[in-house]
Amino acid sequence: VEEKIGVPNGVVGFIIGRGGESITSMQRKTGCRVQIQKEHEMAPGTAQRVITLTAATAEAIAQCRAIIETMVRERLQQTGALGPATAAAAAA
Repeated sequence: VEEKIGVPNGVVGFIIGRGGESITSMQRKTGCRVQIQKEHEMAPGTAQRVITLTAATAEAIAQCRAIIETMVRERLQQTGALGPATAAAAAA
């Protein structure tokens, strides 16, 4: 099962974590493979990075997506970047 989600480019480092620890922990916890689009692969003028979630079950993907969405929300609140457009993008 595979699903693609978009996250604001500015929170990607937070999702990966220091030395990749956040993303590694998330993958271990959910059994879901998390692939983040490289910055140079982003379409010009976009502020979103595509994250591809791959797992054996839809449940694992849902669990992983929920972790990422929570991290994005927390990070945007911390940085005060949660304007209406960003909030809508984070919720999507």
